[in-house]
Amino acid sequence: MVFPVPGPPASKTTFLRGIPPLSISSNPGIPVLTLSTIFTTLAAHLLFVYLFINFYIFNILILLLVKIYTLGHSTRSFNEFLDILFKFGVEVVIDVRRFPISSKFPWFNKENLELKLKELGISYVHFPELGGYRREGYGEFAKTDEFKSFIYNMLKIIDDKCSIILCSERLWFRCHRRYIANYLAELGYEVIHIYDVDKIEEHKLKSKDIDEKMKLVIWCDKKARKMHFSDLH
Repeated sequence: MVFPVPGPPASKTTFLRGIPPLSISSNPGIPVLTLSTIFTTLAAHLLFVYLFINFYIFNILILLLVKIYTLGHSTRSFNEFLDILFKFGVEVVIDVRRFPISSKFPWFNKENLELKLKELGISYVHFPELGGYRREGYGEFAKTDEFKSFIYNMLKIIDDKCSIILCSERLWFRCHRRYIANYLAELGYEVIHIYDVDKIEEHKLKSKDIDEKMKLVIWCDKKARKMHFSDLH
């Protein structure tokens, strides 16, 4: 009996010779999907997921850590105003007065205020885009995309700094800043209204007290005031 003489062992190349390369299509116009391409694509997707998760966590931390205050300067002296800023660690003052002037209290005029705060290392930004005295009424303006875009622009200025939204009316619920506060609260920010150096109120959504105050007329809203006083007669 004659036995076949075994040849040399098949090489890896010979063994895989009959296996076609992994590809999606035999069309020459479509690139072959190799293992290298798969790993590269997978790595890119994992990197995207990693960056997205980190960005999301970072923004959540900002919402948890950053407090935004609101204040009406009213008839306060400049020293009383500074006492409030220092107590709450304010770094940025966002002035939402449409007309940042005061003949009776000149230290709250835009130029004077900006100069004094700069000397103390506190940033001052006049933001008239969110100012009051709206022809259509501030409540209607607060429903628009324009209002929301202005809020987001303001948040870019605030970033992660302790900030205060400033207007002239002492009571926040009689001022248009209540609409700003309400939208910020909807976005998840902790918003705190300052009455005085030792008296504050957090703007909590679905709070009965807050909801009742939000129904009151604001003094810079001429349309709402006109409707309110016409209802009284």
